[in-house]
Amino acid sequence: MVKALALFSILAVFSGACATPDTSNSKNGFGGSWFSARRNYLTDVKSFTSQDKTMIRFTGETPIKYYAYRMDNPIRLAVEMDNMGFSLASPLVIVNDALVEKVSVFSFEKAGKTRAEILMKQPYTCDMEKDGASLYITIRQDTTSDTAMLFEAKKTITQLTEEIEKLRLILTSGTTPAQPPLEPDNPQETPVEAAVEPSPQKDEPKAGPAEAEDPRLGVMASLIGWKDGWSARDFGRYSFHYAETFQGDGLGRAEWLAEKQKKISKAKDIKISISDVEIDVIGETAHVRFIQRYSSGRHTDSGLKNMTMVKTHDGWKIESEDWRPIGR
Repeated sequence: MVKALALFSILAVFSGACATPDTSNSKNGFGGSWFSARRNYLTDVKSFTSQDKTMIRFTGETPIKYYAYRMDNPIRLAVEMDNMGFSLASPLVIVNDALVEKVSVFSFEKAGKTRAEILMKQPYTCDMEKDGASLYITIRQDTTSDTAMLFEAKKTITQLTEEIEKLRLILTSGTTPAQPPLEPDNPQETPVEAAVEPSPQKDEPKAGPAEAEDPRLGVMASLIGWKDGWSARDFGRYSFHYAETFQGDGLGRAEWLAEKQKKISKAKDIKISISDVEIDVIGETAHVRFIQRYSSGRHTDSGLKNMTMVKTHDGWKIESEDWRPIGR
């Protein structure tokens, strides 16, 4: 079972129906060539929920070239769409049914592709089917795999832990409420000579443990550290904020950062400011959006940046990012 669980932690292309890439007219073995004469655009994302399944429909201007793979911590299905941008009213689709939390869409302009991440609430199985310009993903609960059984066990442990904590708080901080003072029998004849000896003060109830820190604070701290490292042209500090699993512009972390280091070393007087920050944390993944303003020498630009951050033992780190000029 340990070996089986280890395999699930690796980001791997699916086996079976859920992983079969679309290889029609394929030139690269992953569902088509990276670019074609005309850029395709994702125009619509819809979800449909029934009693035992969730269906996600992606619609493009022309048939979608794709491949899919699992992502863990938290449980996600990633769908890479080649030679594709998107023209959606919103890159976020909230589903929030028993199986799926939401669908997030990210555009990687330089790589010429779009990635959709379907955030699951529990282990799943899925099937994929194309119909014209639409890709249908049917998602069902997985009740048989080692991952599913481990998920249920962790959920039970979490529930028990919460109940134990509630009982502990009751035992350690619960006190009998003080009784209100008795009214005299005749309120008009209250004695003034009798001195009432004050009752001894009771110890104040001990406060329970502080609530867990809002995870958005940690995400924001990491975001500020990233911004300050970039502004200071401190490449070590800047690169620290990128996760080992980071991919950008079709490159792995090392290759992407090597290109970034060249640009940072050539730039002078970099100034970065961020505003309108929105942070959405689910489990150990955070989706961050903000307005980024950049200036260096004679070059200035501003745009909307989207980041996906993951929680690591070194704090929140960037797993993916994309930027587009404001107005596009």
